[in-house]
Amino acid sequence: MAIIDKSIPPYRGNSSVFALDTSRPNPGFDFRPQISIEKTLIKYRSSYRDSWGDHKGWGVYKEQLDQYLAYYTEADVQYQQAIDCNGVPIEKLRPQFYQGKSCLFDINIFNKSETPCVTQRNFQYDRGCPCVLLKLNKIYDWEPITYQNAAQLPEQFKALWTSKFSDYILVQCNGENDVDQDFIYEIKYFSQMNTKTIGEFHRNFVPYVNQDGYRSPLVFVYFKRIGTNVLINVECRAYAQNIDHNDNLEYRTGSVHFELIVE
Repeated sequence: MAIIDKSIPPYRGNSSVFALDTSRPNPGFDFRPQISIEKTLIKYRSSYRDSWGDHKGWGVYKEQLDQYLAYYTEADVQYQQAIDCNGVPIEKLRPQFYQGKSCLFDINIFNKSETPCVTQRNFQYDRGCPCVLLKLNKIYDWEPITYQNAAQLPEQFKALWTSKFSDYILVQCNGENDVDQDFIYEIKYFSQMNTKTIGEFHRNFVPYVNQDGYRSPLVFVYFKRIGTNVLINVECRAYAQNIDHNDNLEYRTGSVHFELIVE
């Protein structure tokens, strides 16, 4: 009788469900706060903390962000055994991942960078400048092919090139359509590299191989100035040489979509 290791998906790589609509698997994002899994709308009135009737105050969004970030500080034995991967090349880390180790994501990076995206500042929801948290989805045994020089980058990133980019999956958000872009005046990003002009997920958090206590890397997107009382469709994309983008609503890959209405 064959012994099946339940920690390893039977279909992975190009046989994965994530590859059914493309030639290869592609990671996407989740975002928070997301009050309902079926809804992608963040809508609230910045002058009210509490909700009433059909109107939402900002408190419900702050509470969900608090709850999600607490997941990174809870007394999880496996997570407390996560290793500090700073400065360690992926070649040395990969064998440890297959032995059950994972990298520690330091949630304090957001405080160290003096980000406005902290609970003490209500994640700026009360000021009408919401912070949205992005989380890289897990795909078993997938690894990024990161950019190694400016020539490989998408055109909009070439002027930003730094050698540190070679260690990161890049992230950028924008209005989904021209009209949406007209109402997004300024965005800043807060992540491990702390460039503020672009977001990043460090490559040392992949491959994910079903480690106990694993925590995905995070990026905060700070909508510093946006239009009010208008629906803004937002798309955030991940960038690496082996990430394809498919905007089909049913099979969206390499990106995440959500809407903002700040009253």
